[in-house]
Amino acid sequence: MRDSDGRDYDFERFSKGRITLLSFIYTYCSDPLGCPLAYATMHELRRRLLAAPELARHVRFVSLSFDPIHDTPEAMRRYAGPLADPASALRWNFLTTDTLGQLQPLVEGFGQSVRLQRDKQGRATRLYSHMLKVFLIDADGRVREIYSTAFLLADVVFNDITTLAMEREGLRSGRP
Repeated sequence: MRDSDGRDYDFERFSKGRITLLSFIYTYCSDPLGCPLAYATMHELRRRLLAAPELARHVRFVSLSFDPIHDTPEAMRRYAGPLADPASALRWNFLTTDTLGQLQPLVEGFGQSVRLQRDKQGRATRLYSHMLKVFLIDADGRVREIYSTAFLLADVVFNDITTLAMEREGLRSGRP
């Protein structure tokens, strides 16, 4: 797995230790109910979390590309812009892999089906067909919620993040 600066990491670095909101994307997706919806919702959530710094410190955003061929670390860095700034109070990690073979176990592990679309002559295009899913992962690396198009609402996700943070703080303080 590579970050937008081209550094190599294990996926666990981005899925444990904090509440993680994970979206699978590709940078040139144009389906308004696909990647752009995930991006807009996460952007709104990021804005809300930055206004609640005590909650934001528990959260990490991750967008992982379906397309390592076109979404290189450099392409992901351009796509991320200032959102991936390491100095940000809530950094958004934009990740890719070197090959489809490295990506495949993650895609399958999250039950995310994805395939290249074909043109009328049956040739593969650059576009991907996939069902939008955004995953809420707790600090122990367990998927706690999967949001599809119908449920990917900033209010719902914000409340779920708040609940996970309260649950985690309760465990730390020894409260039941």
